[in-house]
Amino acid sequence: MLRFLRPARKRDAGRVLAVSNIWLRQGSGCAKIDRKKEVRMKKGDIILILLILLAAATSFGAYAFFAGSGGAEAVVYIDGEEEGRYSLKKEQTIELNGGTNTLVIRDGSASMERADCPDQICVRHRAISKNGESIICLPHEIVVTIEDGKEAETDAVVQ
Repeated sequence: MLRFLRPARKRDAGRVLAVSNIWLRQGSGCAKIDRKKEVRMKKGDIILILLILLAAATSFGAYAFFAGSGGAEAVVYIDGEEEGRYSLKKEQTIELNGGTNTLVIRDGSASMERADCPDQICVRHRAISKNGESIICLPHEIVVTIEDGKEAETDAVVQ
């Protein structure tokens, strides 16, 4: 099989055949692989890699910039029913569920400041400000989500 790989017009004394950057050497019926050539990156390769990284960084930056809390609002659900919508632009403190929980909206983000539940997971949760983020208090069945005011598009329909 190696005989077919050898160039027809050039005969080497050592019978070395070139295939990509790996050299096959025929000798006594066995083929040995020797790495003789080292492939180095060229200037064009480095420029291409830098352009791809620049495009990725630019698209990530644009997404992070435009996915902010422009017209976002905090939507509060208690026992599965919508309790109210509060703008993230206006700083306010909201008592929820008869005073069991306190939601604070400050600097364009919402956080649960106080709750009288035993685990305090909702209080320890970080402040939310991006579309789709939520804070959930299971003992009081309170869900606070961020919505940007736009209608969500359907990704797929499953039957």
